Amino acid sequence: MEEKKEETTQVAIAVENVCKVYRLYDKPTDRLKEALKLTRKQKYHESHALSNVSFDVRQGECVDERGVVHHRAACGIYDEW
Repeated sequence: MEEKKEETTQVAIAVENVCKVYRLYDKPTDRLKEALKLTRKQKYHESHALSNVSFDVRQGECVDERGVVHHRAACGIYDEW
C-alpha cells in the first residue's frame, strides 16, 4: 500500500489580483489620433480579458507562454540522480 506524499513544496511565484484590459478602437486612425493627441475625446472602448485572477506556482512546477502550470517532467526538466 502506497502512502500519499504530502505536498510540502513552497510557493515560488505568487500572483494576485491580475487584471488585463485591452483598448479596442473602431478605426485604426482613431488610435493614431489619440497617440498624437489630435483629439480630446476618448476613441476606444475597454475590453476586460482578465479580472482579479490569482494563482501560485510551486517549486517543481513551470509556467508556459500561455500561463499554464505544469509539473517539471512535463516541461522537460529532470533532476540529475
